Amino acid sequence: MVTIDKVKSGAAQWIDRELLPKMSGLSRWVFGAVSTGVVLKLDKLAENMRSDPVVSAMGIIDDNNMVDVEMLYQLIMPQAEKCPAEISLPGVGTVRITADDVRNLYTFITQG
Repeated sequence: MVTIDKVKSGAAQWIDRELLPKMSGLSRWVFGAVSTGVVLKLDKLAENMRSDPVVSAMGIIDDNNMVDVEMLYQLIMPQAEKCPAEISLPGVGTVRITADDVRNLYTFITQG
């Protein structure tokens, strides 16, 4: 379990070092701005997610906003290794997340 602040810090580093360098121009600006906004609001997002019955039952986020990143990593990696996830974002285009991206994000969060 890690603090939500550690998740925020690791996610911000991962975005800056891994995702943004793959983009250019306006796409990079838009994605950088939007992702920064999301990272800054992770506390509130975690609070909202904690009230979700599935998230609550799985114990992914506890009452102290500690996140079980190890569990998330173990759940996501088998799927990530089968195929990348493509996310279409207005103003940015398609962002492709691979198993290597998931590994790198996990490392930034846990070792950051």
